[in-house]
Amino acid sequence: MDTCDEGELQGTMCDRSVNPTLQDVSRLYSQWRLTEYGSDRNGKELAESLIEEISLYNTANATSGGKAHVQVYETENTDQMDSDTESQPPKPKKKKICYSTPLIITACTPLMSRVHKNIQQAREMIFCDSTSCLEKYNCSLFVFSTSSPCGGRPLGVAITSDEKERTIKKALQLLLKVLPEGSFYGSKNGPKVVMTDDSNTEKAAISQTWPNAHLLLCVFHFLQSNWTWLHEGKNKIKNEHRAILIGKVKELVYSKTETNLIDAYSAFFKNDIVAMYPHFQSHIKSHWLRRLQWAICYRSNIITRGNNTNNISEAGIKIVRELVFGRIKAYNLIQMFQFVTEGFETYMKRKLLSIAHNRFNNFISTKYKGLLADKIDKSSITVLNYTNKMFLVNSSRDSKVTYRVDMEIGTCSCDIDKNGTPCSHQAAV
Repeated sequence: MDTCDEGELQGTMCDRSVNPTLQDVSRLYSQWRLTEYGSDRNGKELAESLIEEISLYNTANATSGGKAHVQVYETENTDQMDSDTESQPPKPKKKKICYSTPLIITACTPLMSRVHKNIQQAREMIFCDSTSCLEKYNCSLFVFSTSSPCGGRPLGVAITSDEKERTIKKALQLLLKVLPEGSFYGSKNGPKVVMTDDSNTEKAAISQTWPNAHLLLCVFHFLQSNWTWLHEGKNKIKNEHRAILIGKVKELVYSKTETNLIDAYSAFFKNDIVAMYPHFQSHIKSHWLRRLQWAICYRSNIITRGNNTNNISEAGIKIVRELVFGRIKAYNLIQMFQFVTEGFETYMKRKLLSIAHNRFNNFISTKYKGLLADKIDKSSITVLNYTNKMFLVNSSRDSKVTYRVDMEIGTCSCDIDKNGTPCSHQAAV
């Protein structure tokens, strides 16, 4: 402060236009927040502000491929009238029938739109995961993503007021409306494979939206749910038997062929420790009915590119919670929408740029790390078509055996890479 006069200094310190109090700063911040994001109360005012925000977003991103849609939350109370005779006035019933329309916001950002059009994995396999507690009313956020040479890429997001089956189904229908033309890499029937955790509502909604898609369960979540079941007190599993029992479940999950799976299933019930817990046997029998979803042996003819867990979507959720939201809740739905469509978009763009700025080779080497590419002689690699990235690689064990490697789609004819899993032949190329 320039003044040296003590009286003038005291007067300046008491001037709230120069030295505002904490209450003044708080009030100014509240006014700015109300102007920028609208009200934080769930009502008509917030709904109108949300509709306006999404309208502005669609206008600003009309040429770049970004689009969003909102279905506002509505409730309707209907009183049923009743009367004994026509001459008597109707008497209102005590019971009220309430019809509610859930809140649903769907969005496909410009980057997500380009992923749909340019990344072929969007047609092969997508991942679905959700999180909540990101804003005041605990709305759920669903993130749909796919794999790519640059890691997980988002395909779309949906915000819902609940996680009921009908709500998720409606959210998927509204999400399809905001996706670009030629979505899922031009697939008219949607993705071929969808992987989720063990959520019945998610699986039911996805099955109705994409009936031709293979629905797979994340192996990690499947084993985790069984491990949790073994630790529940009501099931009375002894502590020293839990590791043995989960080991038996792993033998079922990781069986390489269907024959091995059936043999392991038969041996499972002959085990002495398993025989001690009839309720655990019933539990596994219930899982056996849907073994096509969790058993690895049934995925050999499905393009999964080695993804047996939904770690890609889990990583996306972690990015949203920790980096985009900063582990705090959004002020309201408008700020949450901005975080998801702008903050998440910016992070993904920067990640792609970091790979493009002379770091792509390091990323590729990390992807194929530990695959013993050095054991394959470079002279055993023959270029079939350099433009289409087609190669022939001789086996390191038997020189008479040759594998066909297609680096454009990331596949090899060897047993390991039948479903797109990275192998040593790809690493050598």
